[in-house]
Amino acid sequence: MNNHNPKNDFIFQIANENYTIEFNYEMFNNHTFNNNIDFFENIFNKLPFAIFIYDCIKIQVIWANNEAEKRIGYSVEDLKNKTIEWYLDLFHPDDRNIIIESVKTFTENISNEYSGIYRIKSQLGEGWHWTYSKSSLFSESEDKSSKLILTTALNLSSNLNSIHKVDDIMKENSRMRNLILIESLTLRETQILQYIAKGKNTAQIAEVMYISRHTVNTHRKKISKKLDLHSMASLATFAVQNGI
Repeated sequence: MNNHNPKNDFIFQIANENYTIEFNYEMFNNHTFNNNIDFFENIFNKLPFAIFIYDCIKIQVIWANNEAEKRIGYSVEDLKNKTIEWYLDLFHPDDRNIIIESVKTFTENISNEYSGIYRIKSQLGEGWHWTYSKSSLFSESEDKSSKLILTTALNLSSNLNSIHKVDDIMKENSRMRNLILIESLTLRETQILQYIAKGKNTAQIAEVMYISRHTVNTHRKKISKKLDLHSMASLATFAVQNGI
């Protein structure tokens, strides 16, 4: 695997609790490969939140700690043979788009990180558990046929009183999704979106930016595709609501 990141931080800040995991390449220098595996597995299996590594190209779980296996109710070996449809069935119907967006974020190279809040089935028959997760690119093969994603997931069910309302959770979901979409825009696309938010039409944008109408329309089509918004009004509303 290449694209090694010397340091990746995963920080959870739910209610008044902070969980931080720091992966530092220097930690590996004085250990053999097998000792590294044993060392980190022993640590991760004692943590109070789920950690797993999956291949977003092959849609296959590679590794998971004890908490992840317990939460899903299956071992890593069992999970290796599951389809994307099977995984989606674990999530609340209203939240499955979050999982799909997470995979698209990495497979379409939109960003190297994704965060989301969703509901997942309880294996104890207690309904749905609210979960906050953060995923980050871990490594990918040279031929791009495999891309490993490291995900950490924290059960929020015991913290819902501190978060106050489910509506707040959904708003945070939307905010994080919009941030990722905004980051996918180029500088020129962001400038055009800003002019759209000011109510300028194609001809006016072309004039003020000293480009052709055709170029403006080409950029607008790319913006619409990235944001999945297909009218000037919806683009303007998105820009205003997100402070662009």
